[in-house]
Amino acid sequence: MRSYGLDGVMSWAQAHHIASTCAEPLPAVKARLDEAAGGIIAQPILTLSDYPSADVPAIDGYAVRGEGPWRVTEDDSLNSSRAIPVRAGGRLPENTDAVLPFSMANTRQHNDESVSIIALDGLTQMPDERVRPVHGSGILHRAEVSPGGSVMVPAGRKVNPSILALAAASGHDEIVIIKPPVVGLIVVGASLLSQGISRDGRVRDALGNTIPSFVAAHGGRGNPAVRAPDTAELLMTEIEDAAVDVLITTGSTAPESDNDVRRVLRELNAHWLLDGVAATPGSQMLLAQLPDGRFIVGLPGDPPSARAALVTLVAPLL
Repeated sequence: MRSYGLDGVMSWAQAHHIASTCAEPLPAVKARLDEAAGGIIAQPILTLSDYPSADVPAIDGYAVRGEGPWRVTEDDSLNSSRAIPVRAGGRLPENTDAVLPFSMANTRQHNDESVSIIALDGLTQMPDERVRPVHGSGILHRAEVSPGGSVMVPAGRKVNPSILALAAASGHDEIVIIKPPVVGLIVVGASLLSQGISRDGRVRDALGNTIPSFVAAHGGRGNPAVRAPDTAELLMTEIEDAAVDVLITTGSTAPESDNDVRRVLRELNAHWLLDGVAATPGSQMLLAQLPDGRFIVGLPGDPPSARAALVTLVAPLL
């Protein structure tokens, strides 16, 4: 096998290493939450304020003040020996000493329809007017869970639905991510069929649907396949117009000098990174970079060989 621009066919390990190290990371960008899924978090997602933002009940129960028994009231603030029912995370009345869980309160109804509560003894579970919750118990204090500026999600994680929900709930509208690389696909060959069974000397294309799925599984966003007949002019147009980070071609990678893919890449002044790998199947794979920074991965047209090239070059490149 001849090599254009290189010293010879590379070993599989060399090819895999080149594919995994030849690209610079994509730039970090701000992305709305509705467009951030699948990206990699470039800057840690921080809390925008203290959580909780004020003292709140940590449990369902009675906010109490002073010693019991406590008379239940609906006032906004507590006086001594008064209690107000509260819910976890809700408003905490002023002057609250502690929150007594509902399960630890004995309720008594009086003739005037007022209600008072007595705390239960933790050992005997019997009402005891001398029992009083520890001061501050049952209260979640401001910033106790996380102060403002705390890291909620570190950099480097892939944005998934849970991260999006957490970011939205904490008040974020945008996060800084590295977007998934956009990958285009050109299926070369007029003899390939896109539908039905093989017929009239033409075979069914097995890669046009497979490759975008492979790309998605490895963190990229695969565009639908574009089909290009075996003409250098059409191939040149498709490559020049592709607004992608990586462009994959299938077929037409044989090392003959009149090969359309190779001729087009030479005309585009592509920088050849590797041309052929000492592997079976998949030896006729290639990797090049265009002057504008886009990468071209040439896969053999044979499906087993193409899959080998996907694992060798595309997966580490992404």
